[in-house]
Amino acid sequence: IGCGKSTNDPVVAKVGDDEIKVSIVNNFFDKIGATFASVDEEFNAKRDALDSLIDYKLMIKGAYAANLDKDAEVDQLVNSEKSNFMFDELYRQEILPKLSVSDKEVDEFYDRLKVEYHLMHILVSTQEEADSVAAEIKKGADFGSIARAVSLDQSSAVRGGDLGFLSWGMQVDPEFRDAAFKLSVGQTSDPIKTSYGWHIIRLLETRDAQQLGDKAQLLSGIRELLKSRKSSEVEEVFLKQIEEKADVEINTEATQMLMDRLDQFYPKTLGTAKRPDNFFPQADLLKPFELQMVLASYQGGEVTVEDYLKKIAAVAEPYRPRFDNPDSLKIVIFRLELRNIMEYEASQRNVEQQAEYQRRMMDFREGLMADRFVRVVLSRDIDVNEDEIREYYNSHPEEFMSPRELHLQEIEVDSSQQAVRIAEQLRAGADFGTLAAKYTVRSGFKEKKGDLGLVQPGRFPTLYEAARTLAKGQVSDTIRNDDRKYSIVKLLDTKEPAAIPIESIVTQVKQKVMALKQSSATVDWLKEQRSKVGITVYDDVLRQSVNKAKYEKS
Repeated sequence: IGCGKSTNDPVVAKVGDDEIKVSIVNNFFDKIGATFASVDEEFNAKRDALDSLIDYKLMIKGAYAANLDKDAEVDQLVNSEKSNFMFDELYRQEILPKLSVSDKEVDEFYDRLKVEYHLMHILVSTQEEADSVAAEIKKGADFGSIARAVSLDQSSAVRGGDLGFLSWGMQVDPEFRDAAFKLSVGQTSDPIKTSYGWHIIRLLETRDAQQLGDKAQLLSGIRELLKSRKSSEVEEVFLKQIEEKADVEINTEATQMLMDRLDQFYPKTLGTAKRPDNFFPQADLLKPFELQMVLASYQGGEVTVEDYLKKIAAVAEPYRPRFDNPDSLKIVIFRLELRNIMEYEASQRNVEQQAEYQRRMMDFREGLMADRFVRVVLSRDIDVNEDEIREYYNSHPEEFMSPRELHLQEIEVDSSQQAVRIAEQLRAGADFGTLAAKYTVRSGFKEKKGDLGLVQPGRFPTLYEAARTLAKGQVSDTIRNDDRKYSIVKLLDTKEPAAIPIESIVTQVKQKVMALKQSSATVDWLKEQRSKVGITVYDDVLRQSVNKAKYEKS
């Protein structure tokens, strides 16, 4: 125990020639938002963290001694993450400086929460539709009737577009929020473009907020909300700038070839089925030179047909562009290539030569080295025999139980309104299986009358959670499921947890025993190193880093 030098960032420990500064300890607790009840509690927590950092430093020293700084696996992992670290550095430079929130902004936001706005809206997909709807309303057409007839937001359309009372703090698109809350009572907006489509909004009335709460209690939450909103908005602007710089260009010769191959191999109609407009051919149907054609180029790179077909296969069908729509194709290719585009942008800014990037990359490399040191070097002579596996299995039965399974029957539909109507029929005594056979849209389950079989927590997690507390034979309320559709489930039966036979989980049990032995070997090695390496801890400096004023009683 010694006394560290007094600086703005004093040293709290030395491990050989390496120093650990107080900022490293404090940053850990700042990131997790830790709170403490007293000075002693905070000091003890920081002292425990410092001990862990000392152990970590020792393992890094051991890794260097074992030449793991030259390890091929470590190099491969570091290289695979370079683009992510480059993106993080760009984020640190471009986004973080713009996320500060002033007290004035917090106060203004709080004042806006004092009023709630009763809104209606109509959502359509195109500007042409929106202009037509707006014109009809200006001529005197009933807003609610049009909403019921054409609005894509089915949850409000059934109420004539009524959204109820909303406050400034609601999570809605900024464009919608800014337009809606500028309206006067009775006023209808011009068409507004958001990420959902085109809206026509009407303000029916305003009122004082019903349950605003104490200002002092809301301030920290408001500040974090504003930071989150700023982050999204600044990120969107930054990505737009990167998109413009990338300047994605589509090779129309390649898109024409792809459309020709679609017509050659896939008929536009087959019986009553129609080929989707955004369908794409399988790569094995194209000739090698066609696969190598450049589909798109951008500042710093290009995309071949083969590259694109591999990547677009992982994109959900509604988000795949048509080959005859170059604008949407550009947007999708920009998103698919964003990792490479950001890496190029970072290289243009010489990010790899910047000190903060190099420090973060070195921290990452040394973390991998320490992990590999424990897994490979310290575990080199560790072995696990059959008797140890069986002993661990027998002494920890709670770790090797199958989860509780629920036998569920489901009716899945596309809209909440349809779910409400089906729920009414069920309450009136309709047979669940009959309705499932008629209405469920889950692929492959209509003929099974919605029988999902035994469901574990990881399969249909939202349905499982909703059905977990049902009694046998009971039917759930309407559920917004993981596919963003609407489900009603019935619990047919349950299968309670049971011990998993050891024969089917030998590898899993062995890994647990191996981890225990590995941990024991690491503790023994650290104990030995602590006696060999000169370690100095400055407890007085660490205690001084605790802000005693925040624990003093007012």
